Amino acid sequence: MDKTLFKSLVPMLILISMGLSISYFFNLSNNNYQKNLKAYFQGEKIINDFKDGKYQDILVAYPLVTIYHNQLFSEKPPSKEMQQMADESRCDFIFLLFEALHANDVQKKQILEFLKTENIQVENIYRNKFGQVQARTEQNLSECSGWYPNK
Repeated sequence: MDKTLFKSLVPMLILISMGLSISYFFNLSNNNYQKNLKAYFQGEKIINDFKDGKYQDILVAYPLVTIYHNQLFSEKPPSKEMQQMADESRCDFIFLLFEALHANDVQKKQILEFLKTENIQVENIYRNKFGQVQARTEQNLSECSGWYPNK
């Protein structure tokens, strides 16, 4: 092999190996973040982050997250307006999840990818002060991934 060719290949090989190392590192950190997210969804912290005990309770049976919204001052039977409001806010869990995890933009994308790959579902159940269900929605969160604009 020609020495000049070899000398020109060495820096390129070093750069390629550095690039592979960096991508491996980022893939590792992404995998660690995914593992942390899974542990979050399977642990008590998610319940503590989303439960206030009065207006909202949460039940997590991974991969289904059920959020009970308690309308303490409502005695009315279910209405079309209530169902429409529930339908419009069914992806709000993603925004609240970003806030609870203090996620930056990179982490937000990782969270959206996690929700898609793990097929996380959220069920919102709206109850009046007597515990009667007024409205409910069930949403596969992968359908909400377009809800958060990519920057």
